Amino acid sequence: MDKKWEGHVKSEKGYVYLVQKPPYLSFEGYLSINKHVVKTNDQFSLIIWPLVLGGYEYGFRVQKDGESHEIYIDKNMKPTHENEDIEGSRQIVEENKKELELLFKKANGMFSL
Repeated sequence: MDKKWEGHVKSEKGYVYLVQKPPYLSFEGYLSINKHVVKTNDQFSLIIWPLVLGGYEYGFRVQKDGESHEIYIDKNMKPTHENEDIEGSRQIVEENKKELELLFKKANGMFSL
């Protein structure tokens, strides 16, 4: 069976916002905001999974200097226990805190979190 993509994309001032609706008989949709820095080819993404009983789970993706990192974070932008290398995750978040804060701010403005 061919899966049909159910989502909405909006591009605004260097950011791409995505709303991915859950597939049929699933609750696993998500929201995301992505920034691509053309000069350096760096990419930063915040992924937001709405929870069925309220609240959200968050992920932060960084592609920088030829490396890629995916980190689960909480609403306070702190790495969660779900990360294998918690110290390494903290360091990556700290190094990219400015970008992460901006992604949270823009996501809150767009999605009213």
